[in-house]
Amino acid sequence: LVHLYRNAQYHLTALLQELEWILNSRKNLQDFLAQPGLTEIQRAARWLVRNKISFGGKMTSFGVARTGGGGASGSREGLAESLRAFNARMDRVSVENLPYDRCLRLYDAKESFFFVDPPYLNSDPATYKGWNEEQMGALEETLAGLKGQWLLTVDDSAFNRRLFKGHHIQAVKTFNGGVNHAKLPRAQFGELIIQSITTKRPLG
Repeated sequence: LVHLYRNAQYHLTALLQELEWILNSRKNLQDFLAQPGLTEIQRAARWLVRNKISFGGKMTSFGVARTGGGGASGSREGLAESLRAFNARMDRVSVENLPYDRCLRLYDAKESFFFVDPPYLNSDPATYKGWNEEQMGALEETLAGLKGQWLLTVDDSAFNRRLFKGHHIQAVKTFNGGVNHAKLPRAQFGELIIQSITTKRPLG
């Protein structure tokens, strides 16, 4: 992501030219996996294309869209517009690369509001490495000690319900975009939206 943004920052015109004639095709996805690019601009463009046309953004298999045409990514013009919109969205944004507990404490104040979205407990390793109960417990302890307010999304599990029972909890069902909807058209998963007890207007 940082590599892509730097190329958009310094070489936007060249990056857009590289994207202009790339087709949304299964063959391109396979070729770009095998050879991600010879130049920095090619690598940035091919990473973005792989992300957009792959199933679930996982960059390993081609995403089929029966109604959109040309894979899951939409149009090439859409990619260009996404880059421009991303540039505007990042105005006045700071990007940190620190352990979460240190980052939270650095920016913690009575006026602060944090949105926290940690890995799920025991998540499928093919997607990302999930947390264990000890790590989730450490997060709850850190959040409980903050001066500011926070909102947390985690998987709906018995452990998480017990761990965060002292806070505002709302259970929701979320559309699962990471499965084959031709086979599982109504796939959902359970999440908990949890707010700090100091939040003035709890959900629900």
